[in-house]
Amino acid sequence: MLLDRGITVVDILLNLSDSLSLADRLLMIEHDGTVREIPKENFAFVPRNVPWGTFYLGEA
Repeated sequence: MLLDRGITVVDILLNLSDSLSLADRLLMIEHDGTVREIPKENFAFVPRNVPWGTFYLGEA
């Protein structure tokens, strides 16, 4: 209902699979601020294990 009215909905979940089941796009933000948008049609190509594995290897 909110999306039909043009209202943005942000869903923050810990489980990627749960997030993708509700989302129409996935935004991946890198350490350098680079943003990659993945549309729902390409969710099948997103690894479910840890797509942001490099996040944990970056500087704290």
